[in-house]
Amino acid sequence: MSLLQRNNLPSVRQYLETFAINIYMKFPSLVAEQLVPLLRDYDMRPQALSSHVFIAANVILHASKDIQLRHLDELLPPILPLLTSHHHSLRGFTQVLLHQVLCKFFPSLDSKSSEFIPLEKRCFEDLKLYLANNSDCMRLRASMEGYLDAYNPKTSVTPAGIFVSRVEQEIGFECVPTSLMEQVINFLNDVREDLRCSMAKDIVTIKNESLNMAAGPGSTEEVSSACEEKLELPKDAHLDFQKKITFSKHEKPDLGSSSLLCKGEVYKQLLEMEKEDDLLDQLWKSRSLALERVRGNRQHIILVASLIDRIPNLAGLARTCEVFKTQGLAVADAKIVQDKQFQLIRF
Repeated sequence: MSLLQRNNLPSVRQYLETFAINIYMKFPSLVAEQLVPLLRDYDMRPQALSSHVFIAANVILHASKDIQLRHLDELLPPILPLLTSHHHSLRGFTQVLLHQVLCKFFPSLDSKSSEFIPLEKRCFEDLKLYLANNSDCMRLRASMEGYLDAYNPKTSVTPAGIFVSRVEQEIGFECVPTSLMEQVINFLNDVREDLRCSMAKDIVTIKNESLNMAAGPGSTEEVSSACEEKLELPKDAHLDFQKKITFSKHEKPDLGSSSLLCKGEVYKQLLEMEKEDDLLDQLWKSRSLALERVRGNRQHIILVASLIDRIPNLAGLARTCEVFKTQGLAVADAKIVQDKQFQLIRF
């Protein structure tokens, strides 16, 4: 079971899962000893937990009649909490498999006699109805139509189960059956894209409605003044770089003075400008050195065209090598350089 903890492709994982299912069905005592503790290890990676849920559900569904209820009693309680998992694939996979288990072992209840049925059975009945009638769960099961019912752990270990497609409509079958987890992941990826689009539309709608509610009879002027204040903010963003000097009503400039700044202040500003120029020069040099280092680490390209014999094609390749600054162009015969057609196209 430690192999299920590793990262593997879904098709590889299904081979491991099928092997584990057959082992547990041949040795039922291992279910309580090994599988139940693994299902209760909630810190396990979601990918591995999905495999254990798949194993447990198929052990319940395909076990012999005399021990089937015992497996249900052992495995159903640790599977149920995984319906609340934050991991989308694990939660969806558990919903699909648990729906199969509930439909097989919990037949529909009579509404008239529901008062005399224990609470846990009524809870399972409502859970089964939700999984059966919820639109998202129905879409997920529809995407797995054919794959879910066609899987049988007993026939999957035979040559026919390994090398023959379980689904007749499956296109592009290459001796590796499509795993159920792979179908779930593909479906959920499509659903996530639709969910992102719908959430973005909802956010835009909510913002538009809030703006319409705020735009009352007396709030238009406030909104416009707030917008003007926001537009005026960038003007003062670079106060240390350039500043406009204005005089108040009670201040008058000295008309006799030839400059508003004394010589000392002018000298300080000139020094600051020189320092900024020096910093810019240092930054430019450091960027240039870094770019040269990156270019120095690149490997030179040598284009080998020894199988091309047409002169126009070789001339075009030579021009392309010049544009991309390759180190060299290898040709079958160096005499083509003297050819007039090559020289006309090349130059």
